[in-house]
Amino acid sequence: MQVKRIKPSRYFIRLSFMAAILLYTNYVGAQDTAEGNYDVISIKTNLLYDATGTINIGGELALSDRLSFELPLSYTPWTFSSNRKWKHMLVQPELRLWTKETFTGHFFGIHAHYAYYNISRLPSPPFSVNMNESRYQGWLAGAGITYGYRWNTGSRWSVEGSLGLGYAYLDYDKYPCITCAEKTKSDTRNYLGPTKAGVSLIYTIGGKKKAGKAIRMETATEPIHPDLKHLQAGSKPYTPRFRVSYVVPDIREMEERQMESKGCLYFSQNNSQIMADLKDNEVNLQHLSTLIETLQNNPNAALTGITITGYASIEGTFAHNLQLSVRRANSLKEYLTKYAIDESLFSVKGKGEDWTGVDSLVSRTTLPYKNDVLEIIRSTGIFEGREKKLMELYRGEPYRTMENSLFPQLRRCEYRLFYTISPLSAEKAAEAFANNPTSLSLDELFLAASIYESASDTYYRIMETAARLFPTSDEANLNVAAGALQRKDTVKAGNYLSKVKEYTSAYYNNMGVLYGLLGEWDKAKEVFLQAGDNMKVAANIREIDKAIENR
Repeated sequence: MQVKRIKPSRYFIRLSFMAAILLYTNYVGAQDTAEGNYDVISIKTNLLYDATGTINIGGELALSDRLSFELPLSYTPWTFSSNRKWKHMLVQPELRLWTKETFTGHFFGIHAHYAYYNISRLPSPPFSVNMNESRYQGWLAGAGITYGYRWNTGSRWSVEGSLGLGYAYLDYDKYPCITCAEKTKSDTRNYLGPTKAGVSLIYTIGGKKKAGKAIRMETATEPIHPDLKHLQAGSKPYTPRFRVSYVVPDIREMEERQMESKGCLYFSQNNSQIMADLKDNEVNLQHLSTLIETLQNNPNAALTGITITGYASIEGTFAHNLQLSVRRANSLKEYLTKYAIDESLFSVKGKGEDWTGVDSLVSRTTLPYKNDVLEIIRSTGIFEGREKKLMELYRGEPYRTMENSLFPQLRRCEYRLFYTISPLSAEKAAEAFANNPTSLSLDELFLAASIYESASDTYYRIMETAARLFPTSDEANLNVAAGALQRKDTVKAGNYLSKVKEYTSAYYNNMGVLYGLLGEWDKAKEVFLQAGDNMKVAANIREIDKAIENR
């Protein structure tokens, strides 16, 4: 049985019209959406295609803050002398993700393509000899990825460059370059390589063109802060739907952190047993235990070393006190054995009588005959009768005072824990935020927020925490303000915006939204004009214009 091959040109035409209608209806529908709408559409032409005689037009619709959908159509009907043909129809829809905001800067895309073609006698080079000596007629379909960048030269006009790579499946018939000749071959091919290239001129439609020239940020002086006591938000016939500005924090590359924690435990005279009820021992033991348990339960943390140093006061013989200090250090090591810590991580030693500590404590006190005591400590050797001289000084009065008030502070062991914290992934940072948000650095908080949509409640809570813990962070304050504006909390938004130090485009846009929510249309427009040219600000100005016309 002979299978009839499909000629897909009619399907191509239908698909193109259906996609165009879908794009238009999405645009019209966007006009009636709730707050956060994206009623901006761009019309464009690819100048590279124009240069080859290809008739082309495209439309692109903003779907959200960072998503858009593009639908370009191109068509060439040309047949030249000597039966040279350059005919094709192409549709290449693409979904785009913008790195900052829709229609501004860098973007990445995923595109599909379908074309019907009829070509012959193309010049060689640059085309192959086969394409010069034969005619090819058929269709292709495939998909690819795109990278591009868009320059906004004004509130309406833009220029865009893009390049795509991908795959195409080609189904074709081959003919000799003679009119009405019999086909010589039917075949298919798989193609990998460039699938898209463009330098496009773009015009944005929708709304009225804003009047006046925007004041550039570089020339702006002091920002206009709202006087919340005098602003009134009355009901208007038209309620603007504003688009706030979130900023993407510049998260520094995080490295492994080297951390240290230290403390000490005290002992009674001539004793090496740990007593929880002596001085601050109970608090210090609890802190030490909590830290070790936290490190052992954290897969991103590693205990790298523990040093324990024992000390003794000066009563008794030097040899006895040295042994006592070692026993005190070993007591803490034995206490920590319940945590199954690797023996190699310990460094344990005793330093005996702490004469350096005696000197330091005496220097900071109002001890009677203080200078005489320090003179003996600093001029007489330990084995030259130092302690005996102190005991005999002024019939032992200074020594008894030290014995009661200073020596108990010498009977101790000091510990130092060394550990590392590895960089967190975004998911781990989000988990840590849920359990212990105050343990995270500013960059880790931003990392945790990065996995959530900027309009989500979790993102808002993380940024609010970041602004509370790091009140000088412009990124945190701007993003909390943006979230507060979306929630119509003008008091909180004004508070966070007042903390911002650098007046960027995002700052001015959010300030304009604040004035707009408070019904101050003229002030809102004045501030918007200081934000510079971008699609979000242009959309907000159009909303303000509508509100002014209907007030």
